[in-house]
Amino acid sequence: MIEFDLKHFYANYAYDYYIYKHGSLRAILENTEKFEHDFLRKMVIDTDQTRYTQFIKSEIRITCFHAIETLFELIFALEPKGGDLRDEKILHSLVTSKQSVNYGRIGNIASGKDNLDFLDEICIQEGQIPVWIHIFYFHQNLNMSEEGKEKFADTHKGIKYFIKNIAGIFSNREEYNAYKHGLRIMHTVNYVSIGLENDPSPFVDDLSDSMSLLTLEKDSKTGNHVAEIVDIISFDTDLDMEIIQICYYMINNIISRRKSFFVLAETNTKGSLFPLDDMKKSLAPNIRGRIRTRTPLREL
Repeated sequence: MIEFDLKHFYANYAYDYYIYKHGSLRAILENTEKFEHDFLRKMVIDTDQTRYTQFIKSEIRITCFHAIETLFELIFALEPKGGDLRDEKILHSLVTSKQSVNYGRIGNIASGKDNLDFLDEICIQEGQIPVWIHIFYFHQNLNMSEEGKEKFADTHKGIKYFIKNIAGIFSNREEYNAYKHGLRIMHTVNYVSIGLENDPSPFVDDLSDSMSLLTLEKDSKTGNHVAEIVDIISFDTDLDMEIIQICYYMINNIISRRKSFFVLAETNTKGSLFPLDDMKKSLAPNIRGRIRTRTPLREL
């Protein structure tokens, strides 16, 4: 009989999954011509390097969504319930979590209905420390210098800032679902031209580095589909990779410190900090843009 206890979980959890994938996809993206020549041409007829690059960027984008979701799942699974800590029951918490409930919570964080106050609640069982420290800095020694306290206070702000912002990204369910279900996302537009009729110098926006997804708008009263909505979304791959990396650091904090305590019987005081200014710089968009078109459906 195979049994999984908390030691198995913390010893074997793939906390480094996203950083391995991050590094592999970055290497391919930076060497697409070589990968296409050395590998793809042996398997694929008439390879297209432009499409190949778009697909790698799409894979980085969906990995960004997955890393965000994993981080939220771990946070919610370790959030104390009824005053009880759940570190030793994390596997059960993850297995029994309700996706729709968690998605709702993430949406509330994105909209501001949830200000992440639960992170500031106090864990009585772990020496009267806030939940955010319990989750991200398990068994942290808080007897530190004034400089250390200032860094921790700044990290508190940085973690909240990061979580709120990635909640906004993840809550764009249409884009996430378009990647997940049937690859309902594809490249359709190379540029858009905006100007008056016969304008000799219209504004031209380069959309060659973008993907488009189709959704249908419903009438709120009848429930009938009334229009096609096409969202043209420019890639911001540098931002996606930055988010994946920070999610990895946070996941590593969560898992590795518990692995040290529960599996290795050590007190691991190592852990990444997340200064507010660094989080703001990391989440600053570079080039991502979005254009939406709406075409009314004709009655058949």
